[in-house]
Amino acid sequence: MPIKRSVNDGFNAAQKDFSRRDILILGAGAVAVSSTAFSATAQAADEATHHGLSAFGDLGYPADFKHLKYVNPSAPKGGNFSQLAGGGTATFNSFNGFILKGDPAYREYMLWMGIFGGGNLMLTAQLVLLFSEQLHLTSALQIGLLAVVPLITQPLFMPWWARLFDGSHVVRYRSRQGWALVLACCTLCLGVFTRSLVLLWAGAVLLGAANAGANLGWNLGHNDFASIGRAQHYMGVHVTLTGLRGGIAPPLGVLAYMGLEYWHHGAGRYALVLPVALTTAGALGFSRMGRALAG
Repeated sequence: MPIKRSVNDGFNAAQKDFSRRDILILGAGAVAVSSTAFSATAQAADEATHHGLSAFGDLGYPADFKHLKYVNPSAPKGGNFSQLAGGGTATFNSFNGFILKGDPAYREYMLWMGIFGGGNLMLTAQLVLLFSEQLHLTSALQIGLLAVVPLITQPLFMPWWARLFDGSHVVRYRSRQGWALVLACCTLCLGVFTRSLVLLWAGAVLLGAANAGANLGWNLGHNDFASIGRAQHYMGVHVTLTGLRGGIAPPLGVLAYMGLEYWHHGAGRYALVLPVALTTAGALGFSRMGRALAG
């Protein structure tokens, strides 16, 4: 009976392998399953259905409320709602496509900002060429005049501009701050025409002082036009138009310089008349808006 003995031996070995520890584990698992089922049953019995949840105080509406408090149930129904594709689809106060069309004051402000800021951007592009090709300034001197001095100067004048801006509308602020940039442009242009380093250094300081005020107005000015909840949309229009003039003004200034140089060697410096005229026109526009605001 060798086969029968082999089967019995295997069964006895399996019994030995099924130890007391295995029995305890199975028993604990059965208890856990039973307790979980009991807890779920008890929890279901304690649950209640509510029509709303308030994190602060009582609910504002009963379970059978008919309409929100600010809704007029007798208001006429029907009609059409039209909106520019892609503009302000998240909320009903995000009419990005209609900000310039619907806010004439902000539209005029953006117009003068485009002219004024375009002249500022154009000036720097032209000065790079003039410093290299006509004044033959060293690279270190160019960096100092166009970058280092204006950037160091800005924090020194920022508190003064902030006090001027505080409590004032951005239009009134720009009607005064704009002339600082006009003065800086004229000083730098005069330095180029006379080849005077003294005037160039003075113009660099004035440019930094003017840009300190310009940056403050650029970052905060839109808030004086936007209603509550719409500041980000006004800023979006502002940033978009800034990028637009940033892509147009510097190349246009360079083309004016190159065209004059092509016409007559050395005549490229007269291209500086263009940024001076633009910044002056922008300052005049801000002043006109300031007078209208005061009246």
